[in-house]
Amino acid sequence: MKKQIVNLKDLSEVLGCSKSHIYTLISRGMPYHQLDPRANRYFVVDEVIEWLKTTGLKQVTTWR
Repeated sequence: MKKQIVNLKDLSEVLGCSKSHIYTLISRGMPYHQLDPRANRYFVVDEVIEWLKTTGLKQVTTWR
């Protein structure tokens, strides 16, 4: 099974929310991967969706 790895912009499109909301989710502990502190963040879509479900966030029209 191939993992879907996306950047912040693409993740906001997959989840249907703004990039600023993604930053809020990151501050709440959403998992991401980064090669070094100055590199871009990347996300595994399945990991993020599982995290959203386990934290109790609900998808109304966007994840909140």
